[in-house]
Amino acid sequence: MAFLVSLDVIAFNLSYIISFLIRFEFDVNSVEFRMYFQSYLNNLIFLIAVKIILFFVFSMYRRLWVYAGPEDLLRVVSACFVATLAALAFLILRQQAPPMPRGIIIITFVFDTVFTGGIRFSFRYLQMKRSKGGMREMLPNLRRSERNRESVAKKIMLVGAGEAGANIIREIRANPIQNMKVEVAVDDDPAKQGRAILGVKVAGGRSEIRLLTRRHAIDEIIIAIPSASKKEIQSIVAECNKTKCKVRILPSLMDLIDEKVSVNALRDVDIEDLLGRDPVKLSIKEIS
Repeated sequence: MAFLVSLDVIAFNLSYIISFLIRFEFDVNSVEFRMYFQSYLNNLIFLIAVKIILFFVFSMYRRLWVYAGPEDLLRVVSACFVATLAALAFLILRQQAPPMPRGIIIITFVFDTVFTGGIRFSFRYLQMKRSKGGMREMLPNLRRSERNRESVAKKIMLVGAGEAGANIIREIRANPIQNMKVEVAVDDDPAKQGRAILGVKVAGGRSEIRLLTRRHAIDEIIIAIPSASKKEIQSIVAECNKTKCKVRILPSLMDLIDEKVSVNALRDVDIEDLLGRDPVKLSIKEIS
């Protein structure tokens, strides 16, 4: 969070500087440039503080940007737009006059969006490069009928806010025919709790599964932790069984090698998941 705030401070200031240079055609010696730029310098701390505060309001520092998607891009644009208006309102109230040419305000908004959005989506790009993913994952499915799906969608709780969970969310959203909506996620990683993965809030850990299923009227729980051990799966399933929800699970990593994590790979929980250990394989031929 501190790293992102620091980058945003640099981005906001860079946006103002570039906007001034473009607006005044790089004539830094003109009287107008010096007058308006001095006004910016006098209010620098307040301008940046207003934008940072608005970014906190828009949860720009509490999202898992390595799984960013189209919803997060819209949030970046909205946050920059409101932050720009707030900064303008602050200057007007402080100086009781139009503080800057309108062109600077518009250009600043554009560069704020480009810089702050670029910073955040670079995390997603690096994550996809590391996992050999493609940029296609970030493109929304423009043909889905969101309105129809929302009215009849089965509410899903996702256990596991990692890459597998992110892929499940993307596929569910891209396939409205499945009539499912990921309502909430849980993860035992404290760094993920209270944040959001592709717009889905990570509301707590496995100990809160029963509470969250009641609060969000969950219909089905999907366990999306293919790297989990048998013992971990046993513990999670035990918590899920305290609810009345149907429980499905992604296969283990060994079963998913060379296969993309998919909703089609989900299966019902079976007896082997509840053993708490790897099953013992008997040689019936040798025994007989």
